Amino acid sequence: MDEARKKLLSARISDLILEAERGYVTCTTFLDMAEVFFLKEYVKRTSIRGRVLLFGGYEDAERKCAFFLPEYYEALLPDTSDIKNAFDMLQEDISSEIKALKITGSGYRTLTHRDYLGALLHLGIDRSALGDICVLDNSSAMIFATPAVAELILGGCEKIGSDKVKIDSLPLSLNFRFERKTKDMSDTVASDRLDCVVASLANLSREKAKELILSSLVECNYSIINRTDLRVQNGDTVSVRGVGKFIIVDITDETKKGRLRLSAKKYI
Repeated sequence: MDEARKKLLSARISDLILEAERGYVTCTTFLDMAEVFFLKEYVKRTSIRGRVLLFGGYEDAERKCAFFLPEYYEALLPDTSDIKNAFDMLQEDISSEIKALKITGSGYRTLTHRDYLGALLHLGIDRSALGDICVLDNSSAMIFATPAVAELILGGCEKIGSDKVKIDSLPLSLNFRFERKTKDMSDTVASDRLDCVVASLANLSREKAKELILSSLVECNYSIINRTDLRVQNGDTVSVRGVGKFIIVDITDETKKGRLRLSAKKYI
């Protein structure tokens, strides 16, 4: 995430915080994962830590809206990470900002995430007005959108790819679950430096991993990193251009030979 985007998002956050301080629940459009990470770091540095709810229409959504709550919510909702209580208390506010749509094809053509996204963007929709696109099977998906865009999709989207589709508006529900496909990985590494970790994740030599990092082809927590000696921690997200995205599960246990055990998940 570049500095220009950070400045724009910081200004937007400041405006929404001021409005929330006047007693209104305010929210952003859908933030991507880099913006969500930036927002979390931003909130840690402010006094509004307990008054920000991140929610994308279902638990574990990747793209999320940030809801900024008036100060009195600190007593009513002390833990905004408790999604169930937050959803129960703020259901009206959340449902007025996030809509759920189910798109169902004919079943005669396999529809992919790219098909759904391409068709929706072709309608002139800004990506920030769309949340996650959850592909349920070969011919259906659940998508989340702002109210205006949901209306546009309901009235203007008749085909995904070359397949005629039906679109239904559904109420938001915490019962909806979506599991992303990942592959477990394990290895031992000489250290928790970024070049060592990238070499392991991408099955490359350490020198080649260094080249990728210095060529701005590696991100850690959604920011391009040019330092080969950055220390990778549990929970970090590492992306390698042309290879994939990985979640670091654990990189702490030391073997008898002094190496570190690395456990990760790769998105597939």
